[in-house]
Formats: sequence, structure tokens, C-alpha cells
Amino acid sequence: MIVLVRILLALALAYVIKEAHDQARGAGAAGLFDSLFYIGLVFILALANAAVWAPYFGSRVADAVAGDGPPVDVPPKKTGLAWVLSLTLRLGTFALLVALAFWIWQYRAMFEPVQDLVRAWRMGHAPWSAAEQELLVTRVIDTENLQARDAEGRLLTIRLAGIESVTTGRYDAAAREQAQAAREFLASLVLSNTVQVEVALTNEARVWLGFVRVGDTNLNAAYIAAGHASFRPDYLGNASLRSRWTLLQAERRAQASTPADPPSPEAGRQVTP
Repeated sequence: MIVLVRILLALALAYVIKEAHDQARGAGAAGLFDSLFYIGLVFILALANAAVWAPYFGSRVADAVAGDGPPVDVPPKKTGLAWVLSLTLRLGTFALLVALAFWIWQYRAMFEPVQDLVRAWRMGHAPWSAAEQELLVTRVIDTENLQARDAEGRLLTIRLAGIESVTTGRYDAAAREQAQAAREFLASLVLSNTVQVEVALTNEARVWLGFVRVGDTNLNAAYIAAGHASFRPDYLGNASLRSRWTLLQAERRAQASTPADPPSPEAGRQVTP
């Protein structure tokens, strides 16, 4: 029986290593936590193989090293009920480890916030949060820009960081309707309201790239989660880690609520000869 267990564990380890190799060649297409799953599974199977193969190779090495030296006290082999209990314990431990690995795989969505945090950190090291300024929104310029007034009465333009939305200048009707809905969504949350703005980038024309918070709501993230915009990591500026992480989670929620392969606005455009 122990010989069969050794063979099965060796084959399982070889198979998992092959799958992990295929995933690595796929440039991480399976995602970070799929890769971590394979690493953990290889580690578990390697330990299991070490446990069942160590007595076999240990005795061979010991015989070769000791040669014809003095006899070594060898503990008596387990027989009967003791042998059954020992084998049951080993197989039960192995089954428990495999079940744990399978459970982690099935419920890997629980670890997605950690995965998003790692992705946010890899975008550039930054503090968890940044200083915010209080502004009064006076106008929604378009689907990506707001006009606000600071405490000294100066008008500023705020470009929402990390997002890209359909603009109102599109020619097809579907895109114009989408842009109008996005603009109304923005206006319903911020127009004539006092907001907190985390500034990620500024220029001399008083245009700020930033993250707008209404109470506890990150407007940029809510915009993405509602399907009015897509996440653009190249539009983040010097964003804090918290803001990046929030946008990544919003992107994941938007993808989960969107049907596969949704029709693009370009599909409804009529081309005239």
C-alpha cells in the first residue's frame, strides 16, 4: 500500500509542476492568486512526497554509508491494528491537506482584495492615504471634469483620476446617451456639494487630477462600479495606495456585473458611403 501511495504522490507532484510551468509560460494569464495556489500545492505535495519517500531513501543511504558496521537497533515494524492506525493517520493527513488546497482554490475570491492591494502596490510605492482639500463643486463640465471653488473663492478644474468615460462629443446616438447618463450620475452626487479631493497631479492652469470623495464614497470608484467609466492605470498620477486599491476593487465589481463581451458603442455607428 505504501508503494502505491508513493507512486501516486510522485505522479501528482509531477502533474502539478507541469501545470504550474504552463501557467508561467502563459505570462501569468491565470492571475496572481492562481499562481500562489500552484505554489502552495507544489509545496504541500513536496512535503507529502518527502514524508513517504524519506524512509525508503534514508535506509538506502544509511546502508551505503554504514556498510558492515555494527548492527543498528531497528524499531520493530508495526503490525496489525497499529499498522492500520498509522496508515490511516498518514492518509488522513494527506487527504486533509488536499482538501484544504481545494477549499482555497474554490474560495479564492475571498483573497481578491489582497490581490488588488498587491496590484496597487506594484503600480508604484505610495503612502496609504494622502492629504485632501475641501472644495465646493459648482459645475459638471463633462463626463470626466468638474469645476469647483476652493476656500479662497478660486475656480479650479478637477479631472477625475484613474478613469476614462465616453465623452459628449461622440457622433453616434448610443454613445451620446451613455455620456448623458454618466454626466447625470456625476451631477446627482456632487453638484452644489462640498467634497474632499485628493490631488494626484496639478498644473499651472489650476487643473487638478484627483480623487473626489463625497462623505465615505470615492466618486471615481463609484463611477467605475456603476459602469459609466473604465479604469485607466495610466491616469493615476501620484495617487495614494488607498485610492488605487479602491479603483481596482471597483473595476472588479464592474466586470462581475457586466455580461461577457458587451456590445461596444462603436457597433451602433452607421457608416455612410
